[in-house]
Amino acid sequence: MIDENKYQEDIQKEFDRMTSDEKEPIKDLGKVNLTKNSNKEIIENDLEIKRLNDTMGYYSIDLNLLPSKGKFYQDNFRIMIRACRVTEIREFSSVDERNLIDVIDKTNYILQNCTQVYSGKIKTSYKDILQMDKLYLLLMIRELTFTTAKLQLPITPSMCPTYNCTPQSSIEFRLNEVKIETKSDETLDKYYNDEKRCYSFITKSYGTIDMYCPTIGVQTAVANWQAKQLQDNKNYDKSLISMIMFFSRDWRLLSDKTIFSTATEFESWDVNKFSLIFNLAQKIDSCSEPELITKCKTCGEDMRIPLGFQWKSFRELIIPDVSDTGLETELV
Repeated sequence: MIDENKYQEDIQKEFDRMTSDEKEPIKDLGKVNLTKNSNKEIIENDLEIKRLNDTMGYYSIDLNLLPSKGKFYQDNFRIMIRACRVTEIREFSSVDERNLIDVIDKTNYILQNCTQVYSGKIKTSYKDILQMDKLYLLLMIRELTFTTAKLQLPITPSMCPTYNCTPQSSIEFRLNEVKIETKSDETLDKYYNDEKRCYSFITKSYGTIDMYCPTIGVQTAVANWQAKQLQDNKNYDKSLISMIMFFSRDWRLLSDKTIFSTATEFESWDVNKFSLIFNLAQKIDSCSEPELITKCKTCGEDMRIPLGFQWKSFRELIIPDVSDTGLETELV
């Protein structure tokens, strides 16, 4: 049987204890991990969101617009570009136009800083861009940087297919208003391998020979190797070295040692194999040069104008002349 008096006493004691505890100030609520399962943590760990943040301010390029038409890149290959910043313009302005290596370095510097290259969701390198697309991308970056700048290309009478025609002396163009393409060759078209994204030449005596359109990384590695040989006063076979670019898909596998060993291997070819491959390399090189297709204002025929370095100076490739930008109005 419950003792009623004791029961009342116990209740009073518990009540007194609770009220006394409430009078004590609360000193610590403990620590809460505000980042756990938060949006910040999700963003930091989400590769796709990170990629989107990295590419803000960049514009995606339609590979079909490039001279290569994208056919030598894998299906998931993507290129994005942005306009140059002041620091990049300053760096490019110091280019030594008489030094080929410096010209290569400065143009590569622009692409390194102003492009984002992806294979699927994996960020790769500007060095994976084809050499034939390099000039076109540099001109696109130029137009993003100087939106009102003009670009004049000189035209010679020999560029018009009509005999004795005298075409206009120059053409002013913007990339989105003209047609750019490379030359077509029946032999190359016949042996294009869509699966490997290269040319696979089937021969009777030498089996199948795979040859690639050089990337910026491959071309740069070979050019740097050649410069070292010249600096050290070493002799080398220029024809053999130039063909290395067409047998190297990945610049990451090219070192001074592999370049030398590959050239040594080429020396073992017989006369017929060398002649065949040399001519195929010449075809690939010739058909990798982008050309501007435009109408002759005199006769109306299509003209093909090489998009080589035909400007007043090499700097104009990125930095327009003041008279072509409208900035002369700033002068008082």
